[in-house]
Amino acid sequence: MAVRKSKGRHHNSLSPFSAKIVCGDCGEYYGPKVWHSTDKYRRVIWQCNGKFKGEHRCGTPHLYEEDIKRLFLQAVANLTEAREVLMETCQMLLDEYLNTEKIDAECAALETELEIVSELTRKLIAENATTVMQQEEYNRRYDELVQRYRDAEDRAQQLQNQKVTRRFQADVIESFMNEIRAFDNSLPVQYSDRLWLNLIDRVAVYEDGRLVFRFKNGTEITETL
Repeated sequence: MAVRKSKGRHHNSLSPFSAKIVCGDCGEYYGPKVWHSTDKYRRVIWQCNGKFKGEHRCGTPHLYEEDIKRLFLQAVANLTEAREVLMETCQMLLDEYLNTEKIDAECAALETELEIVSELTRKLIAENATTVMQQEEYNRRYDELVQRYRDAEDRAQQLQNQKVTRRFQADVIESFMNEIRAFDNSLPVQYSDRLWLNLIDRVAVYEDGRLVFRFKNGTEITETL
């Protein structure tokens, strides 16, 4: 949900190709369009959603679903030529995402900081209630403690968000590795929506017919129409 919100662009989630194929010219997503919708020549093509918007018209080509699938399988075949090396690299990425020792240590330090600031604030309030204090000085010290607490609280939330992100990235890599691990080298790879969704991060389409497949482990492989 956070990823979709950050992209700020509407897309149809009913197809596995939605929000995966991007125009290399203008950066808009590719979307499905129906040709000859009322006759026997009906076909679904994918083209840049911004192709006819504004004065500049994108020169990127439209794509047939069978071409997307064919080129995807070619890219997968190239990706898995050295499967052992690929899996070792993925394991290194997975270990990195799962290692949260530094984050955990900082979170523990911040928890201590919050306890200390809470205690200092309590003591300041008690002092103000039992002794004569200049209110201007009291307010200054109180505001400083409140800001110190908020800063520590904000940082703690940032670290928790980082942990969630790293866990999500680890899940992505694990799904990617599971798909690669299931391949049988003696059999040709068959297309499935699950395979596409677990392996592909995005595909950039360029005017010269190049499709750059970026896989979820960061590898990019170029295929041509």
